[in-house]
Amino acid sequence: MHKQPRTSEWQDLDETARQYHLLQWSSEKESTRAFSDFIAGKVFRAKTIIDLGCGAGACTASIAKRYPDIQFTGVDLSEELIAIATDRGSSIKNLTYTQGDWFSMSSKAVDGVISLQTLSWLPEFEDPLEQIFVKIKPKWFAATSLFYEGDISCRIEVTEHVRERPAFTTFIRCRPFRGSVKSMVTGLQGLSGSISASTLRGRPTRM
Repeated sequence: MHKQPRTSEWQDLDETARQYHLLQWSSEKESTRAFSDFIAGKVFRAKTIIDLGCGAGACTASIAKRYPDIQFTGVDLSEELIAIATDRGSSIKNLTYTQGDWFSMSSKAVDGVISLQTLSWLPEFEDPLEQIFVKIKPKWFAATSLFYEGDISCRIEVTEHVRERPAFTTFIRCRPFRGSVKSMVTGLQGLSGSISASTLRGRPTRM
């Protein structure tokens, strides 16, 4: 039995997080276009694709519009984000959104599973991957995320030149998943039997 994962940062959205998700609908991100190109060879042979951790659904919508003959389903833990996604993506005929927990996925046969910038923010990777390969059993899985060893820190300094007031600095320390691509691939191979990974600098990693 897996440990109960933390969920507050995905369910209790503050205004900054809410605006971050809404802004993704204003213009397609370059990383989304790169990911869509990266999985093109797999997508053209698929009929159904699930996006796990879809957030407010902008990335899922962008990819779904590019492949109108494929049925996409975006899944996220946050009811608020799914409500936004459902509203914003209502005109896309081959796309639906549903609220769901990655750690409690029901058995459902699909061709592919994608996940953008989600996996590395989970507490660990064994149970999430087991949900994918044991319960969903896709023909392929593609993910883009930030994988590295240890914690990361970010320092942001903002200087306002119009008014005379001092600059302010924001220091952010993050503690997402601790692990490397190599350790994750080892776990994948134990679940699927034949998994390989390719790492492209500045590009997504596909498995």
